[in-house]
Amino acid sequence: MRSSTLVDRRQFVARASVAASAIAAPSWGWLRHDVWRKSRELACFDVRVYGARGDGVTFDDAPIVAAVEAAKSAGGGAIVFPPATYRVANGKELTFRDCSNVVFYGPGATLRNDTDTGRDGGVVTFRGSSRNISLVGLAFETATASPNSYDNTLSFYQRPPDMARDILVRGCRFLRASNKHINIEGPVDNVVIERCYFEGSNFNSNPIKNVSRFGAIYFDFRSDAKYDVTNITVQKNYFADNWQFCVSMDEFDFKPNHSFFRNIRIVENTFRNSTGGLWVRGEYVWIQRNFFDSVGMRHLEAQYRYMPSLGRYLSVKRAGVGQVAAVTSTVLVQRAAVIEVANARRVWVEENTFVNCGRAQLEGATPPVTAVYVAAEGAERVALVGNRAYEPVALETSVPTFDCKGAGADGSLCEDNNVVVGNKTPITPSAPWPNPSAVAGFKCVTNGRASH
Repeated sequence: MRSSTLVDRRQFVARASVAASAIAAPSWGWLRHDVWRKSRELACFDVRVYGARGDGVTFDDAPIVAAVEAAKSAGGGAIVFPPATYRVANGKELTFRDCSNVVFYGPGATLRNDTDTGRDGGVVTFRGSSRNISLVGLAFETATASPNSYDNTLSFYQRPPDMARDILVRGCRFLRASNKHINIEGPVDNVVIERCYFEGSNFNSNPIKNVSRFGAIYFDFRSDAKYDVTNITVQKNYFADNWQFCVSMDEFDFKPNHSFFRNIRIVENTFRNSTGGLWVRGEYVWIQRNFFDSVGMRHLEAQYRYMPSLGRYLSVKRAGVGQVAAVTSTVLVQRAAVIEVANARRVWVEENTFVNCGRAQLEGATPPVTAVYVAAEGAERVALVGNRAYEPVALETSVPTFDCKGAGADGSLCEDNNVVVGNKTPITPSAPWPNPSAVAGFKCVTNGRASH
């Protein structure tokens, strides 16, 4: 039953705590989230044993595939990449089907796609049923000239009854993606992406094709989908210089009494110099204690000033769901929002920090129609509480605000959200990669001897 009264903050937080405890930590099964702290020993499959050279010149696709197939045949294990640069994607990205119980481990190692064929921009793709997959400590680099909007650095593609379950991406670095850094399309449950570094998504993505969608981390949405995306955690990551949303999870059409995205946690991340921060629409969404520095539409205008077709594409999409009134050929008709949770359900947007985001949104050749730090209109049972925005100087145009439309209905809260103008602004956190703590505790066994 929907409440018609406004609850106070203590009641709301108490209810949030109960809800959170009921759905908090996913059950990880074979690869629990704390497997690294427990130093669990795994069978080790060194890619060099299978012929990988790691010289940055030779294509190492075949040896890497051989190592993965050996681990699969053994019932699981760790694919170890000693520090080196492994050139991959000789024709197309590395593809693994029905892969389970495998760790890709490589602190100091880089998987690099630099084919420059104009057709290929991916690095690793998982298809079919993917379960208990971890990628730890690896760097991914795509230095291609691909215009293909489907070329994503790391992808999980699955269709029911196949699904991806228990996925961990930890302590990895993603540099320059032709389109998205991490793309997950299809049913998925229990995903943790943490302590990673993301830079330069959508570098070459073709803006003309209607299949282009945007986000450094992107979860596919389909209005006719019969599958769900549940239990997603994105925490303690660092995003820099991404040219669209850093995290995109938007379902355009809610089903009656059901959300496609559920139980989403985006906490303690840093977002810097990017076009958009978060676009998340679903049910049970926690966006807490994130730091945003100079996130706004100014970056989109700078990167795509010669590509008006991109603006028209975005206009068509947003006009179709009522976010803009008219379709034009300019990117600047878009409503700018650092965090977009409009029409979501049961959302907690709390204690986030915004620095220089008003300037990044409103300055440029032509400012957007409207701009807000958090867009939450239409959201049901939303707590927009304790957020701070810092602007060094007052802007000639109006400073964006926190969108609290609808607050007070359905038990929603909107309070203690302030814009502070002055020279005393918080210092942006530094990039966390490489992060030794993200990969500590791993142990595999080679020829009966423990190896790190």
